[in-house]
Amino acid sequence: MLTIESGKANNKRPKLRQLKCVICAIDFQKYIAPSEIALGHGKVCSKECKNKLNGIQKFKSVERVCKTCGKTFLHKPSEDRRGSKHEVCSMNCRYPNKKLGLPNGQYYSYDGYIVLSTTPDKRKQIKMHRHIMELHIGRRLLSKEIVHHINENKLDNRIENLQIVSRSEHNRIHDHFAERNRLRKEAASTSRV
Repeated sequence: MLTIESGKANNKRPKLRQLKCVICAIDFQKYIAPSEIALGHGKVCSKECKNKLNGIQKFKSVERVCKTCGKTFLHKPSEDRRGSKHEVCSMNCRYPNKKLGLPNGQYYSYDGYIVLSTTPDKRKQIKMHRHIMELHIGRRLLSKEIVHHINENKLDNRIENLQIVSRSEHNRIHDHFAERNRLRKEAASTSRV
């Protein structure tokens, strides 16, 4: 029932309203009351957009564009603080020149290394670069020994590209790379101005 105050109809009932989706920016119509809009309803046009919005709100994710394929994907900013760059949407895009069809008993780990699921000495799994270094030096590596990829390519497991370093040396190497990359970015941004 409409109530009339000072000659105007009270606008509390649901009406067909023209809205704009906050995810895909498409105009859509929906029966919705102003009180529901005030509660935050009516922001999205479909379940797909609602799921995206929930993912963004739940994890405070941001939408990024994959550098390789151009698809958009959700990314948590907290992962950037932990050092993860996440510039690509999948392993296929991270290693476009490498097919994921590895031989039986091998797979890619979450951090981009090749892992052997079984070894001749009956260990359950070991990263391939550590296994290659163990074969080269003729003993098992200590847990404090880090195998560093000199050219920073995690898939290049040639012995001449591998080097045993301590944790502090490894951190120093990667701090050097981070500083070098930061200086390059600064130089690139100043040269554009």
